[in-house]
Amino acid sequence: MFAGKLAMSAGRKLASGPALALLACVLLIAACAAGSSRQSTAETLTVILAGNQRPTEEQARDVYRHPKETLLFFGIRPEMKVLEVWPEPGWYTAVIAPLLREKGSYYAGVIPEDPASKYITHRLKSIAAGSPPAATCTTG
Repeated sequence: MFAGKLAMSAGRKLASGPALALLACVLLIAACAAGSSRQSTAETLTVILAGNQRPTEEQARDVYRHPKETLLFFGIRPEMKVLEVWPEPGWYTAVIAPLLREKGSYYAGVIPEDPASKYITHRLKSIAAGSPPAATCTTG
């Protein structure tokens, strides 16, 4: 019984005071070093948005759609796994896929062709025919 109280007492001493503060600092530093910051992601998005993988018509809409601000608001980082559901016609795909290419994963969720639906089949074929190279990017 006495040995158990001694062990619990020793455990409390290890988990308090300077030892706990040091452990918290080490974990905080490791967490910050492990991922990308908002600033580094913003810089990367600036380069991607100026890239030639996007048509000029799409780049012209950036002033209205605010893609960098939108993606930063949602907290996107280059090391994330992102599922874009029904990425038609691929406007954000041309921004997200290059961001995730090195460290993350990009997945596009689309429904299969439906021969009974002219609309779905036509849209899927037109997307496949006109997609930018970044739209087919899958990593990880």
